[in-house]
Amino acid sequence: MTPTLTYEFQNTIYRTSADLLDAIAYEWLTAGGLNGPDVIKELQANQTDAELARECVKGWGLDEPFDDDADPPHSWMDERGITEEDLVEAFNQYRED
Repeated sequence: MTPTLTYEFQNTIYRTSADLLDAIAYEWLTAGGLNGPDVIKELQANQTDAELARECVKGWGLDEPFDDDADPPHSWMDERGITEEDLVEAFNQYRED
């Protein structure tokens, strides 16, 4: 039996990976609600979606192995079946909205 993916982020479960990715992009750009529209526009003006995604992944360590007992070791992203390219698309979607 294949394990069911759980789309969890910051103790919230999302129905789909798209919902999860949208939440990650939102949280990164808004800094958890601290950044207003002007700061978000500045971030988007000065960074590509790929740069924002890379900064998010590295900043939160989403691609770092976290289970030393797992064989092979896996990351938060691995466990949820998402890639950095998926995050690039989420940042792009946020930009377009």
